[in-house]
Amino acid sequence: MLGLLWYMPSLLGLMTLGAYLAWRKTGGGRGGKEALREMGDRFRESLAWTPGYISLLVLVMAGIKAENIIQDHVTLSPDYTPLIYSIEGNGHIIFLQNYFGGGMFLHGISVFYLLFFIYLIVIVPLILMLWQDRETMRFFTYGMVLQYLVLIPAYLFFNVSVTSMYPPDTQVKALLYDNQMYLGLVHLVDRLNDCFPSGHISVTLFITLVAYRKIGDRWLTVFSLLVFLLTAFSILYLGIHWVMDIIGGVALGLWAYLFVEKDILTGPLDRFADKVNTLAGRLIGGSRISPGSSRRSS
Repeated sequence: MLGLLWYMPSLLGLMTLGAYLAWRKTGGGRGGKEALREMGDRFRESLAWTPGYISLLVLVMAGIKAENIIQDHVTLSPDYTPLIYSIEGNGHIIFLQNYFGGGMFLHGISVFYLLFFIYLIVIVPLILMLWQDRETMRFFTYGMVLQYLVLIPAYLFFNVSVTSMYPPDTQVKALLYDNQMYLGLVHLVDRLNDCFPSGHISVTLFITLVAYRKIGDRWLTVFSLLVFLLTAFSILYLGIHWVMDIIGGVALGLWAYLFVEKDILTGPLDRFADKVNTLAGRLIGGSRISPGSSRRSS
């Protein structure tokens, strides 16, 4: 696919840069081969405690793919787009599109929307592995799982179409979807009716809270906040989400953060992570991780 020719190198380049800058914060050296070797050692050390968390994140991705496959073959929900439209209309979206126009601005926002949401999701666990921050990795992983335990059923049973598809004579332009290269990338993970609540909003808000309150890194917090704010703008401007989707996403992101903070619904996730870590320890010949090691220390 043509889009992947620029997308994957861009994503890998950003990941490499982000990982290197995070590694420098640990006090690592500057040398090229030395840097790669030391970073590799950090990642290998993290294998003692990350398999359970990584497995949960992989299951989230598998759940998203399963939801897409189901939607390709069967419709489990009526269309709730008319309900959303009756509440807010689309005049605000038409205003944004007319005010900002298109051209290079449109392409810049499109690339941002397609690239930086995924990048933020990937770079945060990589940073936590480099920093050996097991507690925050637990928090991040469980928050992601809880969000998608809500998002996947919502997308299956509460279908809301993108703003550029409703009503049939809408003046909202499909700024993102009119570009076939961008549309091809979108179709890898989205069927254009996965709108309420907005996962882009819930996840970026959740990560911003984690960066500020758990990690405490100023630059990561600022970066995450900018991604959150620009995401909120881009999904309206590009003709994707409704304001109601954004409100639902904010509520979901806050809910997930508070539930993990209070250790609500995290017990089964701890048990799963412990079992996977123990099994992984046996398979790679490392030290066996004792039960309960994924639980938050008091």
